[in-house]
Amino acid sequence: MNIKKIFAVLILFILLATSFARADSYTNSIASHIITQEIQNNDINYNAVGNVEFKRKMHQLNLGLLTILFNNKPKLLDGISTQMRSKVDQSYKCSLQGDYRNKYCS
Repeated sequence: MNIKKIFAVLILFILLATSFARADSYTNSIASHIITQEIQNNDINYNAVGNVEFKRKMHQLNLGLLTILFNNKPKLLDGISTQMRSKVDQSYKCSLQGDYRNKYCS
C-alpha cells in the first residue's frame, strides 16, 4: 500500500474515533468500511468522505448552537427556532442531493 493511503486512513480513523465521546454505529460502520476497502485495495475518494463528514459535523453544530441559543428564551422564540431548524435541516438535506433536486430544493 502507498504510504499516503496508510497515513490518510490513520488520520481519518483517529478523527472518527476521537470526535465522539463514545462510538456509535455510524462511526463504527464508516471506519470499518474504510478499513475494509483499504485491505481490499479498492480506491476510496477521501475528499468525498471528508466532505460528507464535514457537512454532517456542521449540521450537528448548527443544531446544537440553535438549541443553546433558544434555550434562554424558549417561549418568546419558539416559532423562530422551529423555522430556523427547518431551514437548517432543509439546507443540509438539499446539500446531500446530487444533480436531482426535489421541489423543496431550488
